[in-house]
Amino acid sequence: MYRCLSRKFGNPAIPDSPSRPYAGGAPHSSKSSGYDNKNFSRGNTSVFDGKGPAAPRMLVFRDSFFNYILPHYIPVFSRTFAVSAFGLYFDLISAVRPDVVVFEVIERFVGMRGGRGERVFPTDPADSFEELSGTSLGELKAY
Repeated sequence: MYRCLSRKFGNPAIPDSPSRPYAGGAPHSSKSSGYDNKNFSRGNTSVFDGKGPAAPRMLVFRDSFFNYILPHYIPVFSRTFAVSAFGLYFDLISAVRPDVVVFEVIERFVGMRGGRGERVFPTDPADSFEELSGTSLGELKAY
């Protein structure tokens, strides 16, 4: 039996999934109910509303792989901020003040540097979140 993340955060209203992972359509509408900057490449920013205002808020820095995982997270959190980025934008983290921050990229994007075998981990990029996405931090603070 696979356990739903909502139980970890004390929301038993969402049942456990069947004995194997969910393989059908999205269990929750993946349409943005808060904000979408309509940027269809790096910098895409969407805000999704979950089911309970008392639940924690999540900020995700992601690649396109997370598109398949995102519908399973939306009902667990009160608000989910999803940003397509390969770095952690600390200016955004400070503005949104989420309870949970997730950084998800597939392994090949974590990569190797200079052939020396050093792993490249997410950092605060030189550009700002506003430069990446074209979205002002003030717009997202409203959510």
